[in-house]
Formats: sequence, structure tokens, C-alpha cells
Amino acid sequence: MIKNIKITPTFMIIMSVMTICMVGCGKDTKEVKQESWTAVAEEDNTDKDFEEEMPEISVETSTEENMETSAEESVKVSDEISSESIEEQGERYRYDVTRYYETDTLKILNWHINIYDEEVLIQEISFERDELANGQTPLEGSIWEEDVNFDGVKDLLICQGHYGAQGGLGFRCYLANATGDGFEYCHGFEEITNPSVDSYKKWITGTVRSNAASYYQNFYEFNGQNFTLIRTELFEWDEESEQYQKVFSSDT
Repeated sequence: MIKNIKITPTFMIIMSVMTICMVGCGKDTKEVKQESWTAVAEEDNTDKDFEEEMPEISVETSTEENMETSAEESVKVSDEISSESIEEQGERYRYDVTRYYETDTLKILNWHINIYDEEVLIQEISFERDELANGQTPLEGSIWEEDVNFDGVKDLLICQGHYGAQGGLGFRCYLANATGDGFEYCHGFEEITNPSVDSYKKWITGTVRSNAASYYQNFYEFNGQNFTLIRTELFEWDEESEQYQKVFSSDT
């Protein structure tokens, strides 16, 4: 319940003073808020101007650890050419592999491989991309050590990508030399698609799929310098047995 208030001159003076104080305080608060927003806006503009003035970096790098014994690195060499590198540790040697490719199309241009025996560089291998390779494979796992000429010493195979319409894998081969401290290029091994080693029969088997229901197996022997085709077999899918059956075999 509100009681009647008697308005006197003193009361009027007090009310006037309170009103002036409230108006003044509100004005100061508004000015302080306005000044703080202005300061934030100026700070934001400063950051934006700084970002716009940042120079572009001409070489872009990114490193990713793949395994304990390898690390992959991609580098933009120029506007047209980039490279990727990896370190692979074999049973005896360490391989530092670099592959160069076109930045825009990702087409591989060439390879460079440094081979180390512990910390000693024993050999450098460089070669251009095989034009018959029509598909790129990951750089990691591209180095294989396998005794393909059956002399008891591991040779070097480098996966160059996919070949043919069916995309079989092809490898560049370097045979361990007689002194066992390096490798020599073996011409023609790239023709053996999806190679597998038969240590018992001492031959290399290449598999080529002709279509969805058939494939060829080609058998190669090492003749002291390179690999010679000695037999071809054709397998076709049999609906009744639900297995591939050999339908043709020819010795060369």
C-alpha cells in the first residue's frame, strides 16, 4: 500500500540532483563502451592487414612419418616440378629414394636413389620414368629386395607403377654385382608383369590378365645377362568347377 508523499521544495531539489547524476553516469558508460568497441575494431583491422602483407612461400614442404625405418617428404621444387622422398631400410642397405613429378598433372618424370651401406654412400642410381607405365603407385614400399637370378644375393627391384589395360605392376631391376657392393641394371625386367619368384624351379613368373575371365602366366629364366621367356600358359574361368582351368601351354 503506497502512502501519500508530501512534495516540498527540499524534495524537489533532491530529485533534480539525482536525475543529473543518473544522466551523467549513463553518458560516461556509453562513451566507455563505444571506445572499447573502437579499440577492438582497430585491433582486428591490424591483424587483417598483417595477414594480407604476409609473403607467399615459394617452397612448400610437408613431412609424414610412415614407419620407424622410413619417412616420406613432399617438396615443391618449382611451379612446374615437385618431388617426394622416402627412406627405406633393407636387410643390408639403406635406400634414399626421390621421385620427381609434374606439379599440375602428377606425372612422374624421373627417379634418383642413393644407396648407403650404413653411413657410406656406395652408389647413386638415376633414371627417367618408363613411358609404358600408365599408373602411379605410392612411393612407400616401392623398393624390393629379392634374389631374382638365384645367386644367393638379394637384388634390387623398383616398382614403377601399373602397366597395360589391366594395370599389372612392373619393376625396374638392378642385379647385385659380383663384388656384392653395388647393383647393375638388368634390361627388360619391366616386361615381366606382376613378377613372383619360384626359388625351387629357379624361374620368375609373370601374370597378365587378358580379360575378366582369363589370364596368362609367363615363365622366365635368367640366362646370365637378362631374363628369357621359356613358357606361356593360358587359364580360363570354368563355370562348372568355379575355378580357373589351364587351357593352353606353349614352350618357347
